[in-house]
This record gives sequence, structure tokens and C-alpha cells, in this order.
Amino acid sequence: MNFNFSRRGMIRLYSYSLALILVLSGGCAYYYNEAGRYRIAVENSYRRSIGELSELMTSTTNILTKGLYAGTPGQLSAISAELWRNSGAAKAALATIETNDLRLESAYRFLSQVGEYTMGLSKKSAAGQAITPEEMKSLEDMLSYSEALTQRIYEVEEELRSGQLNLTHAAVPTPQEAQEADAPPDAGPLDEALAIEGYGKLIYDGPFSDHMLEITPKMTENAAEVSADRAMLTAQKASGTADLTRTEDENSNMPSYCFEGEGIYTGVTKKGGYLTYLIVDREFGQARLEPKQALDLAASYLVTLGIDAMEPTYYETANGVCTINFAYTQEDVICYPDLIKVGVALDNGQIVNVDARSYLVNHHPRELPDLLLTPEEAQKSLGSALAEATLRGLAVIPTEGANEKLCYEYHATGRDGHNLLLYVNAETGEEEQILILIETETGVLTV
Repeated sequence: MNFNFSRRGMIRLYSYSLALILVLSGGCAYYYNEAGRYRIAVENSYRRSIGELSELMTSTTNILTKGLYAGTPGQLSAISAELWRNSGAAKAALATIETNDLRLESAYRFLSQVGEYTMGLSKKSAAGQAITPEEMKSLEDMLSYSEALTQRIYEVEEELRSGQLNLTHAAVPTPQEAQEADAPPDAGPLDEALAIEGYGKLIYDGPFSDHMLEITPKMTENAAEVSADRAMLTAQKASGTADLTRTEDENSNMPSYCFEGEGIYTGVTKKGGYLTYLIVDREFGQARLEPKQALDLAASYLVTLGIDAMEPTYYETANGVCTINFAYTQEDVICYPDLIKVGVALDNGQIVNVDARSYLVNHHPRELPDLLLTPEEAQKSLGSALAEATLRGLAVIPTEGANEKLCYEYHATGRDGHNLLLYVNAETGEEEQILILIETETGVLTV
């Protein structure tokens, strides 16, 4: 095939090609400059965050030092409140310098624990209890780690100023790094710079305590292991269908066999063969059942699974499903940690959701302590702003650190018409918890 170009055509072709090259070059230069400006902006932001973190960690170390010498509950309370605020702000500053390859588990864990731990010591001191030598040792360990981390942040600041440490690579990944983001990343510059050894485990009554990650469910702790075939029978009974297949097992503190069907997902513990969860994923039609009917269906369902002595507490209706919370009762004492949630479809009464994990983790026969206070004595701890308070009975309530306390449960009305549930320690008379009871057309909940 022949192509004939005139001189004018050749000139035009050359001109258009040159123009296209210039446009592409200009675009590349623009985006290159934009990327450069972005890198600089991110790095400057990181520098500011490091500076802020440096100030906050200095303050945290100083406050912890004062805490070692606090001699009165009032002083310890003021110090713990200051630590709570300061460590929270430091954690927020640390979060702003996080990247895909930045892993600072020890620093995050320390900042999560320090304010909470000292707040717990403050409450203990205010209740007239002495701080133990072990607790003081933990406080000293936290101070040592805080000093080491603060010093290292000082050094990082200086390395940033002198150019010894470059955050550009950590701040903006290359396209190849972004593509390989699913692979386990290597430690980044800040991860290496702020890596401080020597902060051990801290066990206390709080949600960030290290023991919370290691809890073994009480129901499975000493149970015998069951076969996958037996677990399949439990899953079929729980889901109401035999059309299930085994999928990948769950390897956690509650190892489980997992099964699936058409829109059905369920798990059964390898030890004991207990149902852990059930999820039925389907569209729900027009509601034909009332919450009371759903409650009765859910209670009967638990009995068929061999789970009895369960008391319905609160419920919520949403998206065509009524979810009821059941708590275990022992000798007329309601045990709120032993919780099972059951969801009932309001169109046909099918059980479409079960979450028994809290029950499996916490359920066990309890040796309830002898009561030291009468209900009347405990009620004296309630606030004066309450219009009236009625005793509902005894209840075991969970603490944030997965421990338990035996309390008197009172239903009270506030001056502004608030419905409240209040829990007073049956042994010490300390007011442990206050919940607001919210009753709406869709359910009864607590906040």
C-alpha cells in the first residue's frame, strides 16, 4: 500500500506530532510537580505531628512521674484525669502519621492503656483501697517506657531537622508499592525510628488490658473436641436446613467449624460443638408478627438448642427483624455477661440471626458472694435527683475488663422523666453503672 504525502502534509504531520509531544511532556511535568508538592505537603504534615507528639509525650512522662508520688485520692484523681486527656491527644497525633508500612503497636498500646490504668487506680484510691506494690511496679514500668519513647521522639525530631531521616518514602508509596500493598510490608522509617523495646504486658480491669486478647471461652475451655460431622448436625438444626456445606474453619480464641448454604452462614465450636452464630441473608417481606410473638419464638428456639434459664431483657426492631437480647439467670440473679442475641423475621417467624459468642465466653456456674448490704442500704448510694427508684433484683454485670460484679438493679425515674437503670454494688455500696432506658415503637434499648 502506498502513501503519498505532499510537502504541506509532511509539515502538518510534523507540527501535530511535535504539539502532541509537547502536550504529553507538559502533562507529565505537571503531574510530576503535583506529586512532588504532595510529597512535601505530607512530609511537612508529618513533621508537625511529630512535633506535637513530642510535646504530648514530654507532658505524659512528667505527669506519670508526679503520679508515683501522689499521696491522696484527690491528687491521684487529678493526675489520672490529666493523663487520660494527654494520652488521648498523643494517640491522635500518632494516628496522623500512620502509613501502610507504619506499625507502632507498642506505642499505641501504651497510649491506650496509660490513662485508663491510672484512672482505675484513682477510683480504687477514692474507694479507700490501698495501691498494691504490683500496681506501683506497673506504674513504674509505664514511666520507664514513656521516658524511652519520649527520648526517641526527641532524637527523631533532630534527625528530621538534619535530614538524617527522610519520611518521603513512608508518606507516599510508589505505584509498585501500592500494587503490592496486600503483601506484608517492611517496616518504614518511623516504625524503625520509634521502635522501643521493654514494654511488657499490663493486666488490669479495662478494655485495653492485654488479657482481653487472650480470653479463652469458659464454655469451651474444658470441653471435648467434636467432629466436623457432628458440628454439621448442630448447624443443620440451628439453621433449619440440611443443605449446608463446610467452608474454611475459624481459627481464633473460639475455633469453629463454619458452614454455608443458600444465603445461610453458621459456625459451631470445635470444642463442645456449640452454635456460635447464625446469619440468614434474605429479603424480608411485610411484617405480620408483633414483637411479643417474636420473643416467644426466640425463647422456644433457644430451648430446642438445649439453652435454658434465659431471660429476655431488651429488644429492637429494624429492617423487618426483631432482635431480642437474652441473659442467663441463676437463682433469680440475672447474669448480663451471659448474653445471646436472637433475630426473628417478622414476616414469617424464621430465626435469621443468632450471636451466642458472649454467652460462650462468659457462661459458667457462679459462686455468688454473701451479701453485705441490704437493698435499702444500697439504695442510699443513688443520686438525689431521682424522683423514685424501684428494686428489680440482683444482677451480675460485666466490667470493661471482662470481670464481674454483683449488684442491686434499680429502675428509676429522673426529674425530667428519664427512665434509668442503676446498679449498686451489693457488697460495697458503690454505684457501678447508670444506663438510660429508651422505649420506642421499635424496641426497648439501653445507652
